This record gives sequence, C-alpha cells and structure tokens, in this order.
Amino acid sequence: MYSENSAAIMAVSLLLVQLARRLRWPIFARGAIVALSILACLALPAAPGLAPALSLLLQGVLALAMLRCLAPTIPSITLADAAMMPPQPVQTPPLLLSAPGTDALTGLPDNTSFEACIAAWSERAADERTSLGLILLEIDHFAGYRDYYGHHAADACLQSVALTLREQLRTTGDFIARLQSETFAIILPGVSVSHCSDVAERLRAAIAACELPNLGDDNQDMISVSAGVASQVPHDTTSLIAAAQMALHTAKTSGRNQVLIAVPQAVRMAELAIK
Repeated sequence: MYSENSAAIMAVSLLLVQLARRLRWPIFARGAIVALSILACLALPAAPGLAPALSLLLQGVLALAMLRCLAPTIPSITLADAAMMPPQPVQTPPLLLSAPGTDALTGLPDNTSFEACIAAWSERAADERTSLGLILLEIDHFAGYRDYYGHHAADACLQSVALTLREQLRTTGDFIARLQSETFAIILPGVSVSHCSDVAERLRAAIAACELPNLGDDNQDMISVSAGVASQVPHDTTSLIAAAQMALHTAKTSGRNQVLIAVPQAVRMAELAIK
C-alpha cells in the first residue's frame, strides 16, 4: 500500500539523514538522500481515497526533513572529544608578554623582584640572626662586545649567560635576577661567605666553559664574568648590597674574570658610607 511503503521510505530517509548529520557528511550528500527518498515515494502507485492527502502530508514531512538536512550542523563536543583536541594557542596582548617583575629578554626576575625578595630575606635574617649572602655578577667588557657584534648578538649572549646561571642554580633553588644590562644578582640565605664564594666561583667557571667568543675584547677572546660576594647578618639591605658592589668593583678593576669577597673592613666602610 501507498501509506505503508511511503511510511517505510520516510522512516529510512529520516534515519539516513540523522546518520549523515552525525557523521558530518557534506550538505550535498544529505540533500541527495532526501531527494532520492522523495523520488521513491512519488514513484509508488497511488492508492484511492487517502492517497492525495497522504501524498501532501508526506511531501510536507520530507520538505521539513530537507530543511533540517540542509541546516548548518553544530557538532556536539563530549569530554572525550575535548581531551583529544590539541590545545589552542592563546593570543596574548603585546604588553603582557612578560609577567610583572620578570625581565622580558632573559625570563629572570627583574630589579623590582630582586628588591622585594632581598628585603623579605633581610628582614627574616635579622629576626633569626642568621646570615644572608649576596653575589653580584657582571659580564666582563660587555659594552665592547655589544659594539663589536651588535645588539642582537648581545641579547643572545645575555640569554645564554642567564640560562647557564639558572641551570647552575636549579638544584639549590637560590634566587637569581637580572638587575640591569649585564649585571645579575644571586641571593643565598643562611649560608657562610665561603659558601657564597664557592657558588660564585662555580658560576664563573660555568660561563667560562661555555666558550662564548668575544673578539671585541682586546684582553681575552672569550666571554667571562666577574663577581663580588658579601654575607652578613643584615641590618638592612643597603649595606649588604653596597658591600657586594665594592667587591665587584675591585674584581673588575684588578683583572676581571674572578670572584672577590667583601672583607669585613669593606663591609664596615659600606655601612659608614650609608650613614
């Protein structure tokens, strides 16, 4: 009968349409399914009585199926689908490429972070009457390196030095920051001055082992660093920093590529200079 055969064709058509949508077949494929279904229904022999009304109803149902078939498909995403999807890159505004308190070039904490960190450690060391060590480390003849190789090479050199320093301090977890162009600072809480000196010497040797060429230096052909070391039970951060700066200055003016410790007299001179 017309009604039975048509109903069967309509049901199969709708099932195929749903399957095509779920499998995300192209629109022309889904439209072809509905078109073939309509042609199959129209090809059936007409039955007397209800045939015209049923034909009209069938055509209306298939028209709705056609509209649904051709409508845009919005795929549903399950948790399993989401887990399999690759992560999408986040478009970060240019001004937020580096976190606050982070040096954009090297990824190390910057001078602002250093000041906050050394202030906190200094206060804790003063309360606990424990020592606080500081290493100020500077790349030797870096201005000549930048003039000879250019700014891009100088930036690459800074990144290499920063990476080496960070790798050397990874196991100890000591705080390291880039203060300015070629100067770095390392804070070592609760350690003796001899331990600070050993750490500074290890850092100096690690940079020398990198064998970064420096043809802009008339005295040596490789990148080297000088370091000044100070350690004390701090009254404030200023005296500790001043003592390490004096040791660094002496290391630079007396040959470079070396580590010098701030002697007690220098520490006292730094404190008096502050007062």
